Parts: sequence; structure tokens; C-alpha cells
Amino acid sequence: MKKALVYFRKDLRLLDHPALYQAFQETRLILPLFVFSEAITGKTKNGLPRTGKFRMKFLLEAIHNLRASFQRIGADLIVRKGNPADCIAEICLLYDIDCIYFHSEPGVEEEAEEIRIEEQLKKIGVQVVKMEANGLFLQNDLPFPIAGLPEIFTDFKRKVENIIPVQPFLPRVRPLSSLPSSIERGEIPNLEDFYPEGVILHPNSAFNLSGGEDQGIQRVTEFLWVSNNIGTYKETRNQMLGLSFSSKLSAYLALGCISPKFVYHSVKNWEKEKGESESSYWFLYELLWREYFRWILVKHRARLFHKNGIRNSEHNGETNLEKWQKWIQGETGSDFIDANMKELMLTGYVSNRGRQNVASFLVHEIQLDWRLGAEWFESQLIDYDVSVNWGNWAYFAGVGNDPRSQKFNVNSQVQTYDPNHDYIRTWIS
Repeated sequence: MKKALVYFRKDLRLLDHPALYQAFQETRLILPLFVFSEAITGKTKNGLPRTGKFRMKFLLEAIHNLRASFQRIGADLIVRKGNPADCIAEICLLYDIDCIYFHSEPGVEEEAEEIRIEEQLKKIGVQVVKMEANGLFLQNDLPFPIAGLPEIFTDFKRKVENIIPVQPFLPRVRPLSSLPSSIERGEIPNLEDFYPEGVILHPNSAFNLSGGEDQGIQRVTEFLWVSNNIGTYKETRNQMLGLSFSSKLSAYLALGCISPKFVYHSVKNWEKEKGESESSYWFLYELLWREYFRWILVKHRARLFHKNGIRNSEHNGETNLEKWQKWIQGETGSDFIDANMKELMLTGYVSNRGRQNVASFLVHEIQLDWRLGAEWFESQLIDYDVSVNWGNWAYFAGVGNDPRSQKFNVNSQVQTYDPNHDYIRTWIS
């Protein structure tokens, strides 16, 4: 039996973790590892933190929860900071590791990291087992090759919905062997190591939840069975204030604290007991949109991040950093837009309706390069997901999965979604 390293990335859970599950079947000792890499602690192209303070808080909570989960089954989580390939190779050499298991992730930087790991480990003779996870389907499940992935969501939906089954999620592994005492576990950083000022939770935040698998599962239970809010989801999903108008599961999905298969089957169990409804359908519809964006990134890779997008459609947005800063700070002069931008800055969260409006405003009203908006969201959102974020921004700029650019009339949006200006008053004093 072999000794294995399981490298955790955006899969911070024990339930439905294919890499951990397979390692458990095939090896006698498992060393779980998480690395605080430059992708987490570094800067974006324009000097923004890659991980804003609210998402960093959520991430640290998730790491603490993951370590506690391993300790409950007799093991522990190793934590390092640095280049993942170097950290992994060092641990493999120190502790005579035979193989490493991890999940592949869509994305240019994610793929480059995987290549570096494979190259390093090939030099020292460590086997690499790379698996798919964090989606509803595996690539081989799809009824078409990636090159044939439809460019329109409705075509994708028609070919997979209720046709391709979502496989059951995997159980948690049983108790693991304890780590040898010679292994240095490593300290989980404090939030103040990254943000000395810490985080003050705003009393009006629509997202006041903690990170971690336990908390993610609890939130699923709350949304489905305690509050029954999924039963009114279709009517509430465009609201903008409070915790209950949406599931708030996106952050847990983005970090892999819970898997989409677990969420899908949880909803299906709710439907078996309560009955299918328009609201539960709409929720699963949006989960399928998330899935679609993942495959779009797999298909188009770096093109998704180009100014002219996957369609190579001309986009004339400018790089005006002064305009960008006014948009960021909520100083555009449009109360509705500014309220949404202030909520994002003060809480790390903003509703889907708000995201659509501020994206439309940046692209069509102040005519900036859409990638500036995507970059700010990448830095600030608690629930940042690379494929969903960049896919949605490209969509609004007309260079993504719809040839039409999405332009909103702010006044009509206010009349429809904030007619009494309750939202505006909440964020603009």
C-alpha cells in the first residue's frame, strides 16, 4: 500500500471529494495539504488584492473547518505558504510519498499550476492522479466533445437537462491514520496577517455567513428544510436586501465547501417530499448555468479573458482608471449604481440583480473595458468563481455567450426592483 498526498484546492470538504475518496481506497497513509499560494495572496493586473478581506475571512474559516474535520477522523491538515509545486515536491521528498491526488480546475492559471506540479513530481518519480470534481457532470458524461459545446446556453440545456444523469455524490471517508509526529502541520494564518485592520461585519450585510463545509451543509438545510425559502425562490430571487431572498450557497460552491452534486440531489430530495415547483426548477436552472460556464472556460480557455472575448467581437471599452475608481467607490452619480457598489465594498457581496446593473453601467454608460469590472469583482466578491464571474461579465459586454450586449435602463430597474428606494437608502446615507 502506498503513501499519498491529497492536495486541496477549491474543494475544501470531505463529502463528495473524489480525490480523497480514491486515495483512501488505494493507499495506507494520506497527507492532506492546503497551500496559500500567490493565486490567493498576490495582486491582480491592476494591483488589487487577489483575495479581498471578506473572501479571505471566509476562506480562513473554511480552512479551519477542514482541519477540524480531519482531526475528527484521526488525521490533520498540513498547511503551507508558497509555490504549490515546490511545497508539494518538498513534502513528497521529506516523507517518501508515492503518489499525489488532486482535482483539476478550469482556468488558465489553474492549468498552469497543474502542469508545474506534474513536471516537478515527474522529476522525483511521484505518481500524479488528477481527477475531475466540482461539476454536475464529468467531461465524458457530455453528449458532445468539448469542441462541440454549444455556444448558447439554451442549446446546452436542451442536450443535457433530464438527459444526462447527475451521478450520486460520494460519501465521506472513514477514519484515517494519524499523521506521523515528524510532520510539521503548519499554522493557519490569521486574517490580520493579510489585513491588519481586520473585518467589520456591516449590520445591513446580506451575507453574514461563515465559511466551511459544516456551515455550507447547514445553509443547504436551512434554505431547503428549515425556512423552506426554496419554495418562494422564483418570486424572491431578484430582491436585493436581506439573507433569505436567495440561497447564499454560491460562496460555498466557489470554494468547494459543498459540491454541486450534493446541492442538486438535496434539491431533488426536497422535490420528492414537497413536490416540484417553479421555484425549485429555477434554482436548478441557475445551478445548470454555473455548470455551463465551467465548460465554456474549459472549451475557450484564455480567450474568455481577452477583450474581444470568445466571439472575437469588437469591444470598444476604454481603460480609464479615474472612471474605474469612481465606479469602484460608488461615486458615479447614479444612486442605484452607487448603492450597489458601496454594498460590495462594505460587505464583499451584492445581489445578482445588483451585479447585472453595475455591469451594464460600466460597459454601456461609462464605456469601460469590461475586464476592469471583472477584475474588481474577482478581488472583492466572497463568492468569486473564475468561470462564473468572467463568463457573466463577457456576456454583458456582448463578447460572451450571447451576441447581444445586455444594456439595462437604470431608472426602470429602480422602478421595478427598488420602487420605494429602500435599497438605495440602506447604502447611501
